[in-house]
Amino acid sequence: EINEIAQKHNLVVIEDGAPALGAIHKNKKVGSISTVTGFSFGPDKNMNTGEGGMIATNDVELAEKCRILRKNGAEKRYYHTYIGWNAKMQDPVETRINFPPVHLQPVYRKMFGTKEGMFPIAEEMAGRTLGLPIFLKITSEQQEMITEIITGSVRN
Repeated sequence: EINEIAQKHNLVVIEDGAPALGAIHKNKKVGSISTVTGFSFGPDKNMNTGEGGMIATNDVELAEKCRILRKNGAEKRYYHTYIGWNAKMQDPVETRINFPPVHLQPVYRKMFGTKEGMFPIAEEMAGRTLGLPIFLKITSEQQEMITEIITGSVRN
């Protein structure tokens, strides 16, 4: 198992638990298997809260650091021990630059020796293409709202 290998080499395994929220593997709940599991609750996930996420860990030190970081790096009021962040969304529309092209993913670089510049059009499009909300029952009103928010953001 990956966790056994990681332990032998003093490494940490970070899991993406978003697609498996509530799942059980070998009598263990996802989120309790590796050192860290991240769960996303974005609009395109199994559990949607509009924004947000969760980190599950059995590492007490890491859990405390996560608690501090989610409060803008403040351990207590007006006392910042880390540079933190506020990742709340202003508008209810998740938009992101699309994923890097497949040929730039580490596994493909290793397997096929691909590198930056080999597929310039794919690379250019990946940096210029936005992933907009899309789901089965999107209404015309929701599409219009998304269009207005994106158009307003681009103009500003």
